[in-house]
Amino acid sequence: MNKYLFIILILSVLFGCKQNIIKSEESKTIKKDYSSFENGLNYNDSTNTGQSINERMEFYKVPGVSVAIFDDGKIIWQKGYGLLDTDTEKETNSNTKFQVASISKAVTSLGIIKLVEDHNLDIDKDINQYLKNWKIDYAKFSDTSKVTIRKLLSHTGGINLSGFKGYSKSEKIPTTVQVLNGQGNTAKIKLDTIAGTKFSYSGGGYTILQLLVENVTDLSFQEYFKNKVFEPLKMKNSTFNQFPYDNVSSAHDKAGISHKEDWLVYPELSAAGLWSTPSDLSIFCLAIENSYDYNGGFISNKNAREMLKPVIKWSAGEFGLGLMLKGTGQNLFYFHTGSNPGGFRSIMVDFYKRKTGIVILTNSDNGGALYNEILLSFMKLNNIEL
Repeated sequence: MNKYLFIILILSVLFGCKQNIIKSEESKTIKKDYSSFENGLNYNDSTNTGQSINERMEFYKVPGVSVAIFDDGKIIWQKGYGLLDTDTEKETNSNTKFQVASISKAVTSLGIIKLVEDHNLDIDKDINQYLKNWKIDYAKFSDTSKVTIRKLLSHTGGINLSGFKGYSKSEKIPTTVQVLNGQGNTAKIKLDTIAGTKFSYSGGGYTILQLLVENVTDLSFQEYFKNKVFEPLKMKNSTFNQFPYDNVSSAHDKAGISHKEDWLVYPELSAAGLWSTPSDLSIFCLAIENSYDYNGGFISNKNAREMLKPVIKWSAGEFGLGLMLKGTGQNLFYFHTGSNPGGFRSIMVDFYKRKTGIVILTNSDNGGALYNEILLSFMKLNNIEL
């Protein structure tokens, strides 16, 4: 579970996409002063506000940051800062790939809804009817409600294991079924409470969804997302390949020291294994916005609205289908954060009623504190009042 979820508590105080290729002819882009956005940080110190992103990166010892802002159906600003690796001193740019950690779950949720539509699956039926080479064991809860796609997407499936440790590149990497059977470096994934009765953040549940994709399509999880999500949406810098190449960021610890193997490997792809860029994740948000507002989007209007419909309350707001939800009225927004051991921290926020949002990816264990300040500066830029 991301330890930087404090940002959501801050957001709760502050408040009481069209797909990227579609834009209303009547809408007008408001020219904003991005220099004020870049130089409006450090809200925690009223005596020393107005610091730059680069200054705050140095303060927090965060080597690299990449940011994208989208508005009114298109990406309007993107920029990379600092280094993608302190050992090589290569610079970060807007196409640098970062490990986005649990934001993987949000992207997975869109792919799962696409799978449901393409293969006529029922998100409220027992998921075991779609699984072939592994099943959920209901022995302890034989007379209770079953685990469904909807419940797994909303973390109400009653499945154990909140997160994962990652693997060294030199280790043998387990398959999806081996992870489920506890043959990796984490416990066996199992039903540990009655499904549908409470919120329990579960990377284990998303690993079951990973197997669902593989069993229904007879493709690898990576191939399915490449063919059915990333290529159709033109998310050209996104991959579930755990050994990406070309313009790839390394992970860094709190002192800004690069990971000895550059990064950890996550075979739990659906929960933690996505590599992406802020611009690609902005495209993801715009696809949800567009599907939410119109028929004929990437997914149906009905299902996009289901994704943004609260299923259950949790400590930082409400949860929909793969998306954290907050706000009311025109200040409704969805978001997801990411935190992988080894040194990546990230946040994605879409104020979908305002048609604007931001994605911030960092390559440091200290990245959460920094993205908090960047997010607050973005909100000031857009006149989202404190």
